Amino acid sequence: MMLREEYYIYSNNDRYISQATCMQITLVGIKNMLVQAVPFLYARNSILNTLLLVFIGAMYLRTFFLIKKTTSKRFLFVMMFVIASFMWTIIAFPQNTGNIMSALPRTLPYCFVTCYLLSELRSFEWIEYYMGRCSIVTLLFSLVSAVFIFRNGHITTSQWSSYSMPLSYVTMVAAMWLLYRYFREEKARWLLLSLLGIAVIVAYGSRNPLLAIIAFIIISVLKKVSNTQTKHKIRYLIMTLIGCAFLIWWKECLVLFGKLFSMFNISSRTIELLTESTISTSGRDVIHAELITALNEHPFIGFGILGDEIVLNDISQSAHGLYLSIFSNYGYIIGGLILIVLIYWNFSAYKCANTKEKEILLIYMCLVWPRGFTGGDIWS
Repeated sequence: MMLREEYYIYSNNDRYISQATCMQITLVGIKNMLVQAVPFLYARNSILNTLLLVFIGAMYLRTFFLIKKTTSKRFLFVMMFVIASFMWTIIAFPQNTGNIMSALPRTLPYCFVTCYLLSELRSFEWIEYYMGRCSIVTLLFSLVSAVFIFRNGHITTSQWSSYSMPLSYVTMVAAMWLLYRYFREEKARWLLLSLLGIAVIVAYGSRNPLLAIIAFIIISVLKKVSNTQTKHKIRYLIMTLIGCAFLIWWKECLVLFGKLFSMFNISSRTIELLTESTISTSGRDVIHAELITALNEHPFIGFGILGDEIVLNDISQSAHGLYLSIFSNYGYIIGGLILIVLIYWNFSAYKCANTKEKEILLIYMCLVWPRGFTGGDIWS
């Protein structure tokens, strides 16, 4: 009786937490996509941000009062380390204070509060349930955003009239959850929907999300091929052969896709950059070289929280790489220890997880680690 009651409490906890977290991810993602696609919404971005922050704050507050709280030691350790990092930065690098204060309103609710709630989860059952449904809604709004960009162009860029970073990043999450459903259920509709999302990313987005998607597909297909109990093993062998052919003739395939897009009057920035004679780094090599040069002069303590923005002298410019961001914030020694701890936590969680949990953890690991070389920072 006690075990059943305890299961009921924790299942409710997981449901409330998953509901709030998945709603936050979906609403913020949809808002970011639409704002850069619809001129009317772009002009009202600040108002939308405020309304969204109030709504998500209320939703999280409701969740906080509904759940039975335990507070894990790992979460307390992470928060104490983060708070100490911010305090130390303000003392040692007072020039960073302005950047920190401007970042806190978006960092506190979307990173720390979410981190606390997710640390209270006991299983991924409800996360899977809600993200499975939210991914379909997100894909629908991705298509709506793509239609607006096709008609109006991207609102905030001058160099490329059909390129939206938020659209590609948000669609990436939806596409990966749809791929997850395909590999679990082996139903063609999930594969077709995920391919539709990938097509939107290639047409109007960045190359960075493709690293996560390709990594997830390769690992998932190899797992299916190596599993002797897989019902449709031939299907995955064919997918492997197609993948190998693409790796051999990838430029020719991209040129073909480019011609296909051009038939619909779509100019794909991703295809243009990937098919150039030399792979374009979009200025990342310059940013990385500047940060590494500066970091070599301060190898032990780095530049403090958001110090990469100070070094680059641009509040909108970051390290453009998770690993370099960590080293820039903390230096080589502490930054290296942080990376080791994060990798250890990831793989130890994966090792002790059940089959379903491993597949969901794989989504996370593919979202973070392959893209860490070319995008993201420790606070996003």
